[in-house]
Amino acid sequence: MKANQNSLITVEHLEGQTKILDSTQNKIYNIILMYSKLKSGDLVYLKPNLTVPWYVPGACTSKIVIEAICRVLRDLNCRIVICEGDGGVASYSAHEAFTGNNLSDLTHKYNVRFVSLSQLPRKKSIQIVLRKEIGFELPGALVNKEYDFFINVPVLKVHMLTKLSLSLKNLWGCIPDPLRIHYHRILNEGIVAIWKAIRPDLSIIDGLIAGDGNAPINATPIPMNLLIAGCCDASIDRLGSKVLNIPFDSVKHLVIAEKEGLIKPFARIELSKNIESFCTRDFKADRRISNWGMILMSRYPTIQGFVYHSFASKIIYKILRKLRKNNIQNDLRIRHYGDPGWGEGCGYSDFFPRLSHNKTND
Repeated sequence: MKANQNSLITVEHLEGQTKILDSTQNKIYNIILMYSKLKSGDLVYLKPNLTVPWYVPGACTSKIVIEAICRVLRDLNCRIVICEGDGGVASYSAHEAFTGNNLSDLTHKYNVRFVSLSQLPRKKSIQIVLRKEIGFELPGALVNKEYDFFINVPVLKVHMLTKLSLSLKNLWGCIPDPLRIHYHRILNEGIVAIWKAIRPDLSIIDGLIAGDGNAPINATPIPMNLLIAGCCDASIDRLGSKVLNIPFDSVKHLVIAEKEGLIKPFARIELSKNIESFCTRDFKADRRISNWGMILMSRYPTIQGFVYHSFASKIIYKILRKLRKNNIQNDLRIRHYGDPGWGEGCGYSDFFPRLSHNKTND
């Protein structure tokens, strides 16, 4: 897409559908054909948001969307890689997230290969953001673009640190170092730098169930039945912020991305469907007392230096890992979501009651 071209963003609503996987596949098939020229044998990387090692609606990319994309790519005879980094503070591995989100069966159904971005060889990437050099060690496969097509699949949700997490923020999980919080001092500029380094070919925001409240981990699930897709730039995040009713100018990394030419103004965005009917709820990140330690560390280098580069660092790391694991496990016990995945007996049954007995055969 040229800089002077408008951004075309596709908005799809699945209201009234009876077979959620089939209908999602149909929508995604049209999206992929619109935004790509994939050929037989092309290697496609798929980056979901698996911020919790079990499926939590509104926090993780749903298996429905992931599987629908895999179905379409298989029908196009593409090679499929699903990639993700290890959990923050080394609280879980990427492969635990793949398994815990009930994605393992995609291996034999669609010949999917799972890749931990934390295990790949790394390469230094330096990008200019606001006239400053921002450098990260990223997976070499992403920096070198050792694929034919990259699909970014974030969740429509709020975030305690960045107010929202959409296509830009989802790529923060590509940092292979599980201690990503070490880079929170440059979080907003870093988010934009990583986007510049990877530049996804297509982003599809999973808004089947959005996340409100104390997200990302303790998200309150809000059914939306919505997909938002766009390519080449991050203008899709302007639409996402509008649907969440979070002022664009209040989100620092969005403002920086706009200054860097990655997000176009509304006048330069063409929508396939009016989104006003979806902007009915005021989403807001609910910051609790337990979150403020992380927020303070991201704002004050002195505190961060004590946590990461002092005699107390090893002890603090152990405590943080323990707390993160306990928070995830306790949250899941309280919510009683059931087995992760889609269909009867999983979290989707609670949010799509019409669909709880409509299993779809591959």
